[in-house]
Amino acid sequence: MKGFSMGYDIILADATRDVFLTNGDLILSDGLARVRQEIGITLRAWRGEWFLDLDFGIPYLQNVLVKEPQRVVLQSIFAAAIASVPDVEAVESLTTTLDRPSRTLSIVFSARTRFGVVSDSIPFGIGGA
Repeated sequence: MKGFSMGYDIILADATRDVFLTNGDLILSDGLARVRQEIGITLRAWRGEWFLDLDFGIPYLQNVLVKEPQRVVLQSIFAAAIASVPDVEAVESLTTTLDRPSRTLSIVFSARTRFGVVSDSIPFGIGGA
């Protein structure tokens, strides 16, 4: 089920994901920038982390951070999460790279939205998200 979107979001700084202020004012985003940011938030959210919706987020403890994660399951989980973001029409490409020695995960995606195509690479792990 798709979430509801009012079309605007508060911009978060890419490096820190803190609220971005200009001269003390909040800056709002819309269009592709908003959808890209919302996909990043969705992929970084752990299931059970948000008290208002305990089903929101990725089941990292249950399916991702396990001894033998299954690539098909990971692809399915991340594709469904991206597709659940408002204004995403389809996931066009998705690559997950799990590097066991460095204990990192990278998600590279491209999604078609009503505003155009949005692409991003999201790292997780030491030095990542």
